[in-house]
Amino acid sequence: MKPFVAIAAILPVASAALRTRRLQNSMSIVVDDTGLPLTDLPIPSPGFPPCNICGEGGVITNPDAVLQIAGITQDKTCAEFDTDGENGLISETECDLLPLVTTTVCDCQYPLDPVPPPPSSQDKCSCSPRDFTFQLQLDRNCDTNTISDSPGVEVAVCNIRGGAGAGDIDYSTFEIVDIQFLEFGSGLEVINQNDTFTNTSLSIGDTFSFPSISNMLSPDMPIEEQSQYFPTAVTLNMEGKVKDSDGNEVTVRNQVAWRYTESCSDLPISVGQGIGWVDI
Repeated sequence: MKPFVAIAAILPVASAALRTRRLQNSMSIVVDDTGLPLTDLPIPSPGFPPCNICGEGGVITNPDAVLQIAGITQDKTCAEFDTDGENGLISETECDLLPLVTTTVCDCQYPLDPVPPPPSSQDKCSCSPRDFTFQLQLDRNCDTNTISDSPGVEVAVCNIRGGAGAGDIDYSTFEIVDIQFLEFGSGLEVINQNDTFTNTSLSIGDTFSFPSISNMLSPDMPIEEQSQYFPTAVTLNMEGKVKDSDGNEVTVRNQVAWRYTESCSDLPISVGQGIGWVDI
């Protein structure tokens, strides 16, 4: 990372000598000879390796899209959040999961196919349920995330885009019109895409189900020989239509994603847990 440099000569100040003063290792303040601050220059406080929010080799093509991922970032554009990643402000755990969200929101493009990492020598087990049944809870936002409490889930994120503020929505008009279910392999390549509920019409309280590709796993074969059936992460994309207080129809989207620990000693997600607009 290039150092943050304060160039006093470009400041429109007619005073005498200028100098810089560092405060508590977090801020560099340019001051004049009276000691009064002239401008604040924030210096990032990196603590993690650089992170490409699209994943290795990914390129953001919609830098102005806004990310609202509960517990990670609120109201930052993809370009701003990517800068945070370059400055080491995103943890390695969060960085590993982000492509499950940013691929869609930031329209990430991948000139080269990602290369899956080599199989781990440690014991791995599938934490994925064999089937998922979700119930819609459309009066919620990303503040609900109990999936992240599951021992079998490494991290879970939630992102809501579009629409109006919660107080401006007539929930009685909320309708889900499109749902996509994705499962990812060890290199975050898509190994299962289910578009059964494209062009659907579902309301609060309705349920919908998807089978996991983990149904194809055989207990008689090593995991390393069945990587095409071994999901390490899940993304659920939901699109809805709702009317605001003025009767205008607006489009809202909720994207939830989680990554499994793959540990044989961890229990998977449980019935009754919820994230964003859905309970399991």
